[in-house]
Amino acid sequence: MQRMTEHHSITISERYMHPTPDVRLRAMARLDTANAGLAAREAGQGCSGDKTATRTATGHKALAVSH
Repeated sequence: MQRMTEHHSITISERYMHPTPDVRLRAMARLDTANAGLAAREAGQGCSGDKTATRTATGHKALAVSH
């Protein structure tokens, strides 16, 4: 969540963000759905130059998240 909100420290995230477990689950479900759509588009097009995608720390492609 710190990365998604672009907070520079976890302390700032802890101070201003108070998501409930339900909100966290819904956010992850939306991200999973978006990433599945990205994977399906890439599989259908064979395109690796999608400007809306970014790489995760593990090297997987994922949609960029902005607030």
